[in-house]
Amino acid sequence: HVANLAGGLALPMPGRMGEDGRAVTVGIRPEHLRPGLGGLEATVELVEPLGSEAVLHARLGDGSPITAKLPGILHGEGRLGLILPLESLHVFDAVSGKRLEAAA
Repeated sequence: HVANLAGGLALPMPGRMGEDGRAVTVGIRPEHLRPGLGGLEATVELVEPLGSEAVLHARLGDGSPITAKLPGILHGEGRLGLILPLESLHVFDAVSGKRLEAAA
C-alpha cells in the first residue's frame, strides 16, 4: 500500500491493513521528524530554541501546519526538508478515526 500525502509525497505503507483507495490520516510525533532531503518540504514560520533542541513550526506546500522537535540549534525562517521515518508513523482510517495496525 502507498499513502499519497497532500504535499505530494508518496509513502510506502508495507504491511498496513486497509483497502486500496481508502482515505487515511497519517500522524507522526514532532520528535520523530528529522531534517533531510527526500521527505516533505516545509516553510518555517517560527523556531522556538530550547537549548539542545528546537521546536519548529512550519507549513507544508498545501498550507497544512506541521510541528517538529529537532536536535540542535535552529534559527530563522526558510525552507527545510523533513524526513518521516516509516516505523514512527501512525495511520488512522479517515472516516472512523480508528487506528490501522500493521498486519502480522
